[in-house]
Amino acid sequence: MNFSTAYIMRSTLVLFAVLLLATNTSSLYAQTTWTGNLNNDWNNAGNWSAGVPSAADDVTIPSTTKDPGISVAGAVAKSVTVLVDGRLAVSFAGTLTINGATTQGILNQGIIVNSGSIIVGNTSAVGPTGIRNEYLITNQFGGQIQVERATATGIYLTATAFINNDGTIGVGATVASGSTGIYNAGAFTNNEAGQVYIDRVSEGLENTGTTGLFNNFGTLSIGSKVGGSNIPYGISNHAPFNNKTTGQVHINRVTKGINTGTSTFNNDGTVTIGALTSVTELISADETGMFNNKTAGTFNGTGMIAAARFTNIGGTLSPGYSPGKITFNASENFDSSMMEIEVNGTGTAGVNYDQVAVTGTATLGGKLAVSVNYTPANGNQVTIVSATAISGTFSSVTGLPAFWRVTYTATAVILVYDLTNTWTGAISNNWSTAGNWSAGTVPTATINVVIPNVTNDPIITTTGAVARTIHVKPGASLTLNATGNLTTSGVQNFNGVNAGLYNQGTVTIKGPLMVKPN
Repeated sequence: MNFSTAYIMRSTLVLFAVLLLATNTSSLYAQTTWTGNLNNDWNNAGNWSAGVPSAADDVTIPSTTKDPGISVAGAVAKSVTVLVDGRLAVSFAGTLTINGATTQGILNQGIIVNSGSIIVGNTSAVGPTGIRNEYLITNQFGGQIQVERATATGIYLTATAFINNDGTIGVGATVASGSTGIYNAGAFTNNEAGQVYIDRVSEGLENTGTTGLFNNFGTLSIGSKVGGSNIPYGISNHAPFNNKTTGQVHINRVTKGINTGTSTFNNDGTVTIGALTSVTELISADETGMFNNKTAGTFNGTGMIAAARFTNIGGTLSPGYSPGKITFNASENFDSSMMEIEVNGTGTAGVNYDQVAVTGTATLGGKLAVSVNYTPANGNQVTIVSATAISGTFSSVTGLPAFWRVTYTATAVILVYDLTNTWTGAISNNWSTAGNWSAGTVPTATINVVIPNVTNDPIITTTGAVARTIHVKPGASLTLNATGNLTTSGVQNFNGVNAGLYNQGTVTIKGPLMVKPN
């Protein structure tokens, strides 16, 4: 082989190697850039520098006259970068699926408008971040954005970023998806129709930064999926969080529901923590922020609240779900709030009835709303507030059925079921008028009657008056006219005496009286 022949062969081999390297490099770093040379159709090859994107392509969308639009199902990419002033629109029937990215599935520095489906990481990892948003993402009504398999953060908003959501946004619905579901250092608005779901992460939502803001008008649900791992924090809040009047926040499968961080969580809607699983700390004591339960707000939960991090500003505190127990680790003021208490029995606090427990002083003064959902026995007692000390009383009580009363001790607020109906004479002296009795009803044969010394003494003028027992107190008077009759059906102990009718005042009998023997 002479030199010329060897040189030609070597040159040919080198050229072949270069071509092979170029081919391999192209397959390793496949990319295509939007040009919009023809129209707005993502699926038109003439709109791309290297053809319609495949699942192996890193896609770049710069600012162009004609912005790309996805109007049918099937668009795919390895990653998508929308540059400054660039724009991507996914319409109702359109789908974009992204898998295999090394840094982030989507980097948005421009505008993304979605009313279809954007799915990131449903089959393979997408790097540390599923979606990194540096400017504006609008997820319209009906739009779905789903992120899976991020290794650090599902959705990351920088300080310059905005997300407006009227559709559904989810992180970690099927598999582990990073340490933080949503990291928000920008402005996230979940509108009234919006739904945000975060599961299978170490921290549901971190709301943070000097420009961070989360406004929730819709539903934010963290840890709702069965099989999701127990996450330390539902929400870690270091920037203003406003749960509006229509807002619903649900947190489950966490150790700590809300870490108030260094900022303020304002609740004008409903916050429910631990409805599906028990939660150790509802509001944690870890940092210095505040949870403000405002006038229209309702807080539901079973677990501990750090008293220093929770303020009642006219809102409703509702232990449990049916029912539950909330414990404050220090003194708490309830003088401007509503306390909702459900009673399904007398057994165990948090199991058979709601209870608020305070390690310190419970300062009352607000409203109490009671719901009793079982058939009680005479003498049943239910402690609905327990504390080291009780200060004050509730300003009003609603929903308490007949023969239940609220009693206050130095360390407890107790609901007592006492089949006693006390004469008030508020309307007249007619025994048969319901408004003259404390229970708002005329006594029946199972009711113990008490007649104190009041202005209008009771007079029985018709037949059919009954009671279990009757106690006429000193200075009081009871008159049974000839046209009436009175029957008692039981006995009880009065100062060591068993009697059906115990008289310490004046009883005038003109008609039939039947009293059960002692």
